[in-house]
Amino acid sequence: MISIQKILDSDFYEFLDFMKGFYSYSGDGEATSEIMRPLFDKATDPATNFHVFVANNGKKLVGLISITIGESSYRVSSFAWADDFYVDSDFRGQGVGGKLMSAAADFAKSLGCSNVLVGVGFGEEDTLKFYSNNGFKDMACKLLTLPLK
Repeated sequence: MISIQKILDSDFYEFLDFMKGFYSYSGDGEATSEIMRPLFDKATDPATNFHVFVANNGKKLVGLISITIGESSYRVSSFAWADDFYVDSDFRGQGVGGKLMSAAADFAKSLGCSNVLVGVGFGEEDTLKFYSNNGFKDMACKLLTLPLK
């Protein structure tokens, strides 16, 4: 049985093992303890606007989603940006992603957020279908970035 919860202080080594798989999948280099510790500390600090939910099968972490709470002057309300959304390939198609997204959305709603935003890469049709099946609407805009490093 899969349980969904906010990440706990005691989850660091499970988090590190899980993130090694995520980094390998995404091609983002190696998830070392030195890289992951500051992210984990931020995720477990209740004073930040960064929150991480994990899926656990009783033996290991099998999924993760992060949300960052932001403010919008356009809607004059808070919003949540969902990111770092990954489910172990052995657990895909079993509802884990939907449960993670639901937990993140429920949490965002409890904080007064008006919506949850996600970014999807071009050509990721399966990902678009997942989000559509979970109630997301196309905003018909393009996400841009300004690298600061």
